[in-house]
Amino acid sequence: TIALLLAVLMLFCALPLGVQAADADVACRMTLVSLDSLQLQVLEVLEAALRARQEKVELSEYHIRLSALIDVVNELSFDPEYFFYDYALPYFDVETEEVLYLELYYREEYGEAELAALEKAIEKALGSLLPGMDDLQKALVLHDWLTQHAAYDYVNYLANTVPEASYLAYGPLVKGAGVCEGYAKAYQLLLSRCGIDAVMVSSAGMNHGWNLVKLGGSWYHVDVTWDDPTPDTLGKASHTYFLLSDSAIRSRGSGSDDLHYGWDGSITCTDTTYDGDAFWTAENQPLTFSDASTVWIVRSRGEGADQVLALTRRDWASGKETEVCSSRDYWPVWGENAYWIGDFSSVCSWGGWIFYNDSLHIYAYDPADGTFIT
Repeated sequence: TIALLLAVLMLFCALPLGVQAADADVACRMTLVSLDSLQLQVLEVLEAALRARQEKVELSEYHIRLSALIDVVNELSFDPEYFFYDYALPYFDVETEEVLYLELYYREEYGEAELAALEKAIEKALGSLLPGMDDLQKALVLHDWLTQHAAYDYVNYLANTVPEASYLAYGPLVKGAGVCEGYAKAYQLLLSRCGIDAVMVSSAGMNHGWNLVKLGGSWYHVDVTWDDPTPDTLGKASHTYFLLSDSAIRSRGSGSDDLHYGWDGSITCTDTTYDGDAFWTAENQPLTFSDASTVWIVRSRGEGADQVLALTRRDWASGKETEVCSSRDYWPVWGENAYWIGDFSSVCSWGGWIFYNDSLHIYAYDPADGTFIT
């Protein structure tokens, strides 16, 4: 006898967002629960079916029971890759509870054109990575890319009119706007495409979500949303909440409203390597790589009329910094006899040249032969 599960598996709310590692990292990914070898095999089948937008998947040859399949399908529901998937209906043998086939249903608003747009955005983001980059560098570059190409959906948030896309990876990546959940899902999706484990965690007390990222065998907190200024500020990216331990993210911030607490899940982040000594922590702009071993930063010395901006080359491996060129400049307040305190320069790389600015000029430097142009 074949039966249809009467309770439709509306799997976007079937399980809490607690996460555990898959058994022995067999699937090289995080799953909501530990999946055995059969479940991981069926997971691959269903992923292929979703990518092909199949409406029916035969499963009789796998002899998987309904209870085991529910864990598999729930895993897919929380994977930001499959945001276009809606729900599933399993047909199973009542006596054995083995699932014979599964019907898949999709969101009509996310068709081929929308999926193509997402893939184009992902390709653009991954195009910012350079040959030879390690996982840490990839996580850093993609963090900065997301802050530069997405803005917090602040107007809709204030008006309580946030569209569904802003809660999905699709919003920040394609629409350029999202809320914390969308940022976290977008970052998770980009990292997964690089083979880097990441999950989203959330805090009901904070009404906020962010990522845990696995690098070198250790887990760290990354909150891309809070590192992207709100309202959006072009060219700026904080690194205050990049690769923190549990203790650091609980204490980092200027006030009680800036602290993270009460997040779900069983993963602990105990490595404190980057809590205080990471050079990027003080940087308020995206880091610019000309190759996997070289980072370019503008350093400032002095204040007011004595301020000097220096284009600085940093060796990634050794941490050695070399001042390449500098300009004396301060930032006047328009129409007033006053000046701004701080450095408002940005740096970028284009066509092999390094560009940066002061208050009145754009400078270009060619690392190949030392040419410097104002």
